[in-house]
Amino acid sequence: MRAALAVALAAGVGPVTAAAGEFRLLRLDGNAVKWGAPALGSGATVTYAFATRDARFPDATNCRRLAPMATLAAAWQGDPARLEAVAAEAFGMWSRAANLRFRAAVPGEAPDVLIGAQGEPEGIAFANVWNGTGRAGVAPLTRATVCLNPEVAWTTGAGPVPNGAHDLATVLAHEIGHAIGLDHPGPRGALMAYTNQGPMDALMPGDVAGAVMLYGRAPKHVAEGRE
Repeated sequence: MRAALAVALAAGVGPVTAAAGEFRLLRLDGNAVKWGAPALGSGATVTYAFATRDARFPDATNCRRLAPMATLAAAWQGDPARLEAVAAEAFGMWSRAANLRFRAAVPGEAPDVLIGAQGEPEGIAFANVWNGTGRAGVAPLTRATVCLNPEVAWTTGAGPVPNGAHDLATVLAHEIGHAIGLDHPGPRGALMAYTNQGPMDALMPGDVAGAVMLYGRAPKHVAEGRE
């Protein structure tokens, strides 16, 4: 069984705030989806990479063409170290909350999550996920893509901030949330809300609760930033 879903981040601010601790799991074919063992509360290691060439995903709901991440190089002043720092910030929001480890894919290894620019720019960002066969209401994730619009203004918090720019780490963390199995709980009140609420440097209670339901709590030394 295979399913693909695209979830988007919308511009603007909605009028409703999510209740404290509110979250929503992605459901495909009636199943919650996650990396690792298909059992709620079990941890996982997820690999990622930045796209270095065009890739096509004809069965994706949106972002069927993924362009190289270098298309967005202006967002991090063309400095690979800055891009890695942004990625570490985004992934770290999730790994400090849940038993979920992220590592860069080694050369020749197919990444679980491929991050790049939209080949056909639209909106702000999308994530696509694919899953395997479910059992007991949970299915394993098998692949995910994160697609960022190269035509919108981005910032990493360094240097002049373009008018109306989107914080790259925050948007990336939001799309990673989809890539690990979380949906939008509402328009505001969570990193996973479906409207862009500006820069965030930490998850909100609902984001944490959803990630912990899927993967369990982060080990204490990781949650305390000692890794």
